[in-house]
Amino acid sequence: MTNSSPFSLELFPNPAQDKLSIHFETDLEESMSIRVLDGMGRMIRQDVYQTNSGENTFITDIHQWPSGYYYAE
Repeated sequence: MTNSSPFSLELFPNPAQDKLSIHFETDLEESMSIRVLDGMGRMIRQDVYQTNSGENTFITDIHQWPSGYYYAE
């Protein structure tokens, strides 16, 4: 997110098996890109979400991802 305001992103459940919930709060209504990187730093997924002012939750299907560590940015 290119916004300079404090931003908290929650990913759950952890560990996840089939679905991953992405939750955050924002004052902005805009398109936001979330990239997921594997443990080697390779981008494995990038999604663009339309945010609403307030709380936002998006759910992504991860059942085909191999086991491992992932990072979101």
